[in-house]
Amino acid sequence: MRFSAFVFMILLVGCGIEPSEPSVRHFSVSDRPDPAHNSRNSLDYWGVYQGTVPCADCEGIEMTLVLHENDTYERFLKYLGKGDSQLIEQRGSFEWDDAGGAITLEERHGSTKYKVGETSLLQLDTEGEIITGDLANMYILEKK
Repeated sequence: MRFSAFVFMILLVGCGIEPSEPSVRHFSVSDRPDPAHNSRNSLDYWGVYQGTVPCADCEGIEMTLVLHENDTYERFLKYLGKGDSQLIEQRGSFEWDDAGGAITLEERHGSTKYKVGETSLLQLDTEGEIITGDLANMYILEKK
């Protein structure tokens, strides 16, 4: 009797509760950005940005773009490799896109769009898309 009770206890312990697996949490990533966190309200976007962007008929355009908190800008352009390298000054206002991640500089002859990053502005094409190709990395203005 003792032996059968002992065997019963061994079987009970051996077939007892299985150790639980660690709990795993699954998170989903939304395609839509959280409207509470975007470049407009999460970053100190205002300030001075500089870079040299490609030019069709010169060595490049040295650009300084100053963004102000009141949604205005100042842009200074210098065409490199031209005989008269005058500094061109432009001033105006800019608008944010609905998602708060890109701005459009309103100009007399069209507009220029930029994606606003942590420490840079990325110039976009006329459709608001990221420029691709061999010169893509030359369309970045770094914050100073």
